[in-house]
Amino acid sequence: RLRLQEMRPDLIVSTSPFFYFEPPVMAEARRLGIPTQAFVTSWDNITTKNRMLIRYDSYLLWSERMRDELS
Repeated sequence: RLRLQEMRPDLIVSTSPFFYFEPPVMAEARRLGIPTQAFVTSWDNITTKNRMLIRYDSYLLWSERMRDELS
């Protein structure tokens, strides 16, 4: 938390939104008002991985189908 407060980045991008170690950092960034973005790195991640634990401000996806699967 302190590091995020000190650095105040314009955006934080998660390249591993399905793994256990990134969501807590991203949730804290959201609490601090720092925009977050999830980069879903594989076309099948949304349907084959555990669900994302938090909502991100925006997503980088491979297709519109992936966008539909997020809903």
